[in-house]
Amino acid sequence: MLKRIFWVIILCLAIIASFPQSSSALFNYWGIGKKGEDNGILFLISKKDKRVEILPDSLVGNIIDRQIIPYFKQDDFDDGTIVGTENIISILSDFPSPKTANLPQLEDITDGRSRI
Repeated sequence: MLKRIFWVIILCLAIIASFPQSSSALFNYWGIGKKGEDNGILFLISKKDKRVEILPDSLVGNIIDRQIIPYFKQDDFDDGTIVGTENIISILSDFPSPKTANLPQLEDITDGRSRI
């Protein structure tokens, strides 16, 4: 099965308030992902603000509360960021490509002479 390609941007800022736009405006301005495919993720971290956001949260839901915040509460921002990123990638790796989800699998179309 062919997988979807996701664009994951990790942005660490000293202070989110120093950036004049909201995170959703930044997400849209940068054009993260491909239009119409819902395949972009923005992982935004501000250590001083003690703030973390993942957009769109509909794809990766509760990673912040369950995986990232416990590390951040212990001032372990490095491991919190790594664990958050690994969990995002793990969840996204299970998404099939919408354009190829109904294509036959490779073994279904081989003639028996060779298999990959």
